[in-house]
Amino acid sequence: MFCFGGLCRNMARTKLTTSLKVTGGKPPRAEPKLPARMLKITKARDAAKTKKEAAVLFNKGQRHEKKKEAAAAKQVYEQAADKGHVQAMFNLGCMYDEEKEHIKEKEWFQKAANKGHVQAMFNLGCMYRDGQGGDKDYNKAKEWFQKAADKGHVDAMYELGWMYRDGQGGDKDDNKAEEWFQKAADKDDVDAMVNLGNMYETGRGVEKQDYAKAAELYLEAANKGNNTAMFNLGLLRMHGHGVEQDYSQAMAEFMRA
Repeated sequence: MFCFGGLCRNMARTKLTTSLKVTGGKPPRAEPKLPARMLKITKARDAAKTKKEAAVLFNKGQRHEKKKEAAAAKQVYEQAADKGHVQAMFNLGCMYDEEKEHIKEKEWFQKAANKGHVQAMFNLGCMYRDGQGGDKDYNKAKEWFQKAADKGHVDAMYELGWMYRDGQGGDKDDNKAEEWFQKAADKDDVDAMVNLGNMYETGRGVEKQDYAKAAELYLEAANKGNNTAMFNLGLLRMHGHGVEQDYSQAMAEFMRA
């Protein structure tokens, strides 16, 4: 093994010195160490070289993948991954997903997630939730969704809302469900708007039942093309909950849903 700064050599000298039995001889001469600054520069240079090599391999893998040369692409991606290329790890996970090899898929998403790849974190959460590549594990799923959500992944926020709402990976917690649906809705997740609207409509996980707030959320989601929101808004218009009762407007919402 090649070691910088004479570290391995120093270990060997220590072992040799402690085992000497003859006195009067000169101890082995210490070899000079690289100055700390030079060692730092050498490490940085080597790291940059490895990163460049990994990028070249990754680009080569992409070219193979575009040509539908899956075997060649995976081989080169693995070489890039071995040099620390995180996107190569993620791409390998995606390729194994297409081939339904979920154990290998999970392995590569795990490696990418451990390196901070946010989409890999989310994908890993989905695999634990659905039992792909192993048994279902809602606790692990929630753990990875949480990590992805903390880094701004909107779909992970939405999934956390559902898990808290349904009690997956722990007790039901409507307040937490509302919190995560709100965060996702704030980032324009339309389905989260609908679920949040339902919580205000039913009074679940919020301070009080609020039909007007529910109608507001349904309308925003409906204007973005969500059919469930259109139908729910139609029901509110039909009964006059949170909005003026208007049968013609209710029917219009039903029709466009």
